[in-house]
Amino acid sequence: MLLSRFFALCATLLLVAVLPTIAQNNSEGKHPIDSALDLCMDKNPSTTGTVNCIEKAYKEWDAELNKYYKLLQGVCNEQQKKALRTVQLAWIAYRDKEFEVIDKLYESKEGTMFVPMAAYDKAEVVKKRALELKSHYELLTEY
Repeated sequence: MLLSRFFALCATLLLVAVLPTIAQNNSEGKHPIDSALDLCMDKNPSTTGTVNCIEKAYKEWDAELNKYYKLLQGVCNEQQKKALRTVQLAWIAYRDKEFEVIDKLYESKEGTMFVPMAAYDKAEVVKKRALELKSHYELLTEY
């Protein structure tokens, strides 16, 4: 009887010690823009609310992209800057064409759920580039 209480107490203490760590690791893995998007959509899950939240996240990812592009410009030598400018202009052309494809794909779908889906796909394109530029910046400044 005493032994079973001991094991129960140990199991409880283990859960109390481990659960906050698990929760912290889950929140640490998510970018603050994504966390804010989730909260926003939870507050207003309507189609219009969701689209507004995604558009806000899109603007924040675009700002993040521009921030890291400018930071990269500050740490690159002239040859690197030229290559960065070239690839960024090519990426902008890619982004515009990708947005056209997204629009074409979703315009054939009926239903309001496809409006936020299209907006989300566009935001993901910009998010991906922002994270790539951040990674490039970290490569030059942290290693």
